[in-house]
Amino acid sequence: MKKLILSLALVLAYTGVQAAPVLIDFDEVTPQTVIGGSISVDSKGYNFFATTFMAGGPPEAGVSAAGITAMGDCFAWGAGCGAQVTMTSIDSNPFAILLIGDFTGFYSGAGDFSGTLFGGGAADLSVPIGTGDWLSLETFRLSSFCPTTPCGYYDVQLDDVTVRAVPIPAAFWLFASALGALGWRRRNRY
Repeated sequence: MKKLILSLALVLAYTGVQAAPVLIDFDEVTPQTVIGGSISVDSKGYNFFATTFMAGGPPEAGVSAAGITAMGDCFAWGAGCGAQVTMTSIDSNPFAILLIGDFTGFYSGAGDFSGTLFGGGAADLSVPIGTGDWLSLETFRLSSFCPTTPCGYYDVQLDDVTVRAVPIPAAFWLFASALGALGWRRRNRY
């Protein structure tokens, strides 16, 4: 019986507990728009913060079933303008982005992805979504930046993000099961 329990503990230690993927589509969020400011929205365990900076006209941020958006224009500002949406986990745990169904980041036709790795450091998001550094993020950012004036409108929109919480490393479970086995063995010895 002891060998069976120990074997089971070792098997559990080596198998990572995978969380189920979650689709964040903002359908459950109350639609809202903020003129001249930023917006922060929580959805399915994640926080999304949309903002514009150095806008020439009144910037706008909003959320609806179509996603979270930051919009503005750069017709009259002299130092460049930008918009971004930042995603973090509410409980500060790492997360993996498996798929982004819909995103827009206009100035040069595409958004700029950036992020930080769990534990620090810049994430290399030049690899396909769902691989490499996309699997251990602490923050994710979609941004659009217009370096000169006038350059027109810049918009950032993010929707239909499939994300999964990153499991606790197997080493933790192995260490915990070893401590439990030692404690159980000590208890049975005396």
